[in-house]
Amino acid sequence: MANDYNDYVNHILPKIQRVKRLKHLYQLWSSYNEAHMTVLAKELVDDVLPHIQQLQFRDLYTQNIHKQRKLNIQTEIKDIESQLHSLNNDLVRQQEALKLQLDHKQQYLDAVQSLQRIQDDSAFLKIISSEFKNYKKWIYETQVLNKIVSFANHIILLASHPSSKPFQLKFLIGLPDKN
Repeated sequence: MANDYNDYVNHILPKIQRVKRLKHLYQLWSSYNEAHMTVLAKELVDDVLPHIQQLQFRDLYTQNIHKQRKLNIQTEIKDIESQLHSLNNDLVRQQEALKLQLDHKQQYLDAVQSLQRIQDDSAFLKIISSEFKNYKKWIYETQVLNKIVSFANHIILLASHPSSKPFQLKFLIGLPDKN
């Protein structure tokens, strides 16, 4: 047993003490490492935080720029829609005015054509009237007046005595010339 005790004291106890010392050194190193890492992390955060804030600011600025662009585009779209609506209204008014002008032009052309027809008909009627007067005069002179005169002469002949001197009516149409 003494031998076991000596073995324990000579071989095992130094190993146990060495493990305890290594554990203590590990704990010291771990505390130091944790503190060192905390300091490094703080330095890193202090170094990186302005960059992160700057990136956040840039991101916010970019988002605001995109929002402003979107608002500008929406405003431009509304302006363009308003202009299109106005142009469409102008186009409709111009089309209505053009249709009205074309209707008026057609009415004018119809009126001119009707007036031309009336003038042509009037000229034709004047020609017919003039020719009809000549025709009436010719009919009266050649047909009607001869029969009337012949009938009147026959009545005169019947009404007169056989001892009276026979006579006949003659006729003139138109006014005598003043030469």
